[in-house]
Amino acid sequence: IVQYYNSNEVEKEFSSNFISAAVVTVAEDNGESYMGYESYISRKFDIDPVKIGESASKKAVRMFGAKKGKSMKVPVIFENELVAEILGLISPSFYLENIEKKKSLFFQNKKGDRIGSEIFTLIDDGTIEGYNGTIPFDDEGVPTTKKYLIKEGNLEEFINNFYYSLKFKLNPTGNGFKPSFKSPPSISITNLILTPGDKSVDEGIKSIEKGLYLVNLMGLHMANTISGDFSLGAEGILIENGKLTFPVKEFIISGNIKDILKGTKLVFNDVKPSGTIYSPSILVEGLKISG
Repeated sequence: IVQYYNSNEVEKEFSSNFISAAVVTVAEDNGESYMGYESYISRKFDIDPVKIGESASKKAVRMFGAKKGKSMKVPVIFENELVAEILGLISPSFYLENIEKKKSLFFQNKKGDRIGSEIFTLIDDGTIEGYNGTIPFDDEGVPTTKKYLIKEGNLEEFINNFYYSLKFKLNPTGNGFKPSFKSPPSISITNLILTPGDKSVDEGIKSIEKGLYLVNLMGLHMANTISGDFSLGAEGILIENGKLTFPVKEFIISGNIKDILKGTKLVFNDVKPSGTIYSPSILVEGLKISG
């Protein structure tokens, strides 16, 4: 049970449940070790430990026999968990505080600017029943709402807390949260959702003559969240003639996060929760891979 009281005579409460589980696996192949990780967070008691363990194991063994990647420029499918990492990385760019301080990928943009492909729609919504970030009100007592951050590729809205809503004469968006009881409320997401498409990842793979199914990015947190530039070590599985063939490692994938948003050609239907971020896999064209 969460109870909230403040000096403005606001008195509110709600009850909530959380359950989580995580598994790390290690698999060995010809002296090489590979790790797999799977986690699950839910608002209800629906965890399947066997399924979580199997998923972690499959992720470890799928890199068996990996070869060094070669330089190429091909369509890339980002696995849904990687998309969640990217969305988590750029989510502070939608905080009004970071816009004001020019610490955002979009501080030079205004509402209506094209920042993604027309199929890219990103939502912050704290009202969806059963989602991990759903909450009736934020830590300032403001009801949570549904906001389009990117709508069909266009920049739509920034999120704020009560302080920044007053400063910029805007309505509060219900995104004021306290990192601890000692801290003042700062801006944060509720449920961050990339709207899924209709096609499955399998359908996407079948449509690619030569490409890459990306499963791991090393050091994504080191990407420049103001310029958007990145150059990261990566692992994946080659796509040839519409099929996954063999795993590749020890290559660099480089570009700009803005190019990922604008270059998204397909958003698939395999939505997976990663904490409070809900994302499907995506297909991005024309990324540079260096072997």
